[in-house]
Amino acid sequence: MTDLTFCPTCGSALSNPTGSYTRKTEDVTDGRWTRTEWTIMRRYCKSCCKQHSARPLDVLSEGLFGTTIMSQVFIMRSLAIPYEKIQTLIHMMFGKSITVSAIMNMCNTAADKCEPLYNELAEAIKHTDLVFGDDGGWFLNEKHWWVWRL
Repeated sequence: MTDLTFCPTCGSALSNPTGSYTRKTEDVTDGRWTRTEWTIMRRYCKSCCKQHSARPLDVLSEGLFGTTIMSQVFIMRSLAIPYEKIQTLIHMMFGKSITVSAIMNMCNTAADKCEPLYNELAEAIKHTDLVFGDDGGWFLNEKHWWVWRL
């Protein structure tokens, strides 16, 4: 079960649960593929007049997959391993069949979460006196993207 006791917006105490729902997530835990069913409580904030629910641990946004498998997929993509080979590796390592579109979605979700940090680093680099770097490109969603390595 996952629950909130204080409002994430204003910090006020939340009401008693107004309901609940279940959500399933999948991830790698201790080297094994695991499925977790979360009971998520809904609570109301009288100060903000909004309903709030906690998010399952180690899951980004509304995704199905946890951060461990997402980071492994993201690392494989950063090594230029094709989506189809990642699909095969996941099946070989964990016995789990996963679609290429799910793998692409994991990469896009991770990239979206990393973008603010990336922009912050890029801005900091602009204000340094000396930078040594290298760059390389690859295709993502039929667009050519560049990565800078420092």
